Amino acid sequence: MRCFVRKACAYPGCPRLVEVGERYCEEHRAAVRRAESRMRRRDEVDAYYATARWRKLRRMVLARQPLCADPFGVHAERGEIVPATEVDHIVPLREGGVNSLENLQALCASCHSRKTNAERK
Repeated sequence: MRCFVRKACAYPGCPRLVEVGERYCEEHRAAVRRAESRMRRRDEVDAYYATARWRKLRRMVLARQPLCADPFGVHAERGEIVPATEVDHIVPLREGGVNSLENLQALCASCHSRKTNAERK
């Protein structure tokens, strides 16, 4: 006589039962794989930004351009001169941009956030 034991899907809030040996139901298996893939890519990007090569490139950009590039004209409109604290890819890496001086610009934190949000929409 064979006993069929099932357990709950490990996805938060999912009431479905799965066979022993499986972790997620069919619906959530693909979603978990996609999320894990995104996390791996993000880890690879984070690892690059921790390298000595990136730190050197960042220092070069900030030395050449110590003030915010002001891509939205906000600082010019207010008559502000704002120091740059962050380095941004003009063409994002995910859109084919590269890590070169020609594709990098110095921005303040608020302009960098504004630009990143605009690119994501």
